Amino acid sequence: MLLRVHRRTLWGAGAVAAAAVVGMIAVALLADRFTTDFAGTGCGLDSSVQTCFQPSRDYSDQMLDLGRLLTYMGLALIALPAVIGAFVAGPMVARE
Repeated sequence: MLLRVHRRTLWGAGAVAAAAVVGMIAVALLADRFTTDFAGTGCGLDSSVQTCFQPSRDYSDQMLDLGRLLTYMGLALIALPAVIGAFVAGPMVARE
């Protein structure tokens, strides 16, 4: 009975979790693409050649942005049980 009453909340939580997983996969694929593109330049992060400074900086910036995005998705997944509990427990307590 409890699952029937709160099925919208559970479907929504499942959708958020699925979106976070898809987002994490997308971040991993983007990181792989950025790494491949950077490797194609022939530069390294420790290179001291003048022409490698900008590609190295661009690569570092892209990876930092992806790291931040991955952190936010992880925080959303951590907060998901609390959000589910709030939406499920609220109506249950209100009935009492």
